[in-house]
Amino acid sequence: MTLYPLVAEDIVLGYAVISANEDSPAPGPADTERLQRIFQFAERPIRKALDLQRARRTALRLQHAHLTSPPTVSGASLAACYEPASSANEIGGDWYDAVVHTDGTLVLDIGDVAGHDLTAATAMGQLRSMLRGLAWNNGPEFLPSAVLTMLENAAEGLDIASFATAVHSRLQRLPDGTWRMTWANAGHPPPLLVPARAEPYFLTGTDEDRPLCVDPGLPRTCHAHTLAPGDTLLLYTDGLIETPTSSLDEGQHRLLTAAARQRDEELSALLVSLQKSLSDNRDDIALIAFRVDPPG
Repeated sequence: MTLYPLVAEDIVLGYAVISANEDSPAPGPADTERLQRIFQFAERPIRKALDLQRARRTALRLQHAHLTSPPTVSGASLAACYEPASSANEIGGDWYDAVVHTDGTLVLDIGDVAGHDLTAATAMGQLRSMLRGLAWNNGPEFLPSAVLTMLENAAEGLDIASFATAVHSRLQRLPDGTWRMTWANAGHPPPLLVPARAEPYFLTGTDEDRPLCVDPGLPRTCHAHTLAPGDTLLLYTDGLIETPTSSLDEGQHRLLTAAARQRDEELSALLVSLQKSLSDNRDDIALIAFRVDPPG
């Protein structure tokens, strides 16, 4: 028996084995030389595969570092989760974020950069960080549409992403216990509202709610809605509702049905239930939910 090590970057990845049984001739120098030539040809693609694995691990660490736990909010509860695609070769550009201003105003974001590679993951980190910084530095009274416009201008000027979607929302608690939600949508699936005492529905926008970096010169629109005690708001990425075998409309209908059926679950359990019942795990999923505390 002859063992020949497969070495890449001083790491022994495995061994090739040549063996002789019974009357077959023992491996000779020619056999060893042939293995050596084969492994020399294989070393370069193997080294490239190792580099890609390292890049993917780095991107996943980067992505998870951005997906921090939601903050504590007075008068409401928050929950979030991220589920990567089942394919080991894909890295997503999905993200969520939640920031509380000093006056108690809550900022919620959800977004998705097109692509499943290191470029998408890197762009995701840059866009999320810029959006968080812009929202914080401009203060709680700055309109979400203006924040998205500034983000789009920066992304376009710095050539960060060619196509991305996002929802940027601001929630302010009112004296009567309700929350006033103001948001702008950049081509993203619409937020889902699950009222405490009514059927779920989507908070749809207008034709001006185009994705980021498509036409930065056009104005963006702000939308507003009041959330009552017990209402639940869900922001999500398209991996939750899109599958190769069904349309977006079908996916949204399934989400409405599932949300109505599972509306009484605690927020974290609700997100897990929706992900398991709706997604086929072909795409990354980011979810963040907000629920107004019930009266009393």
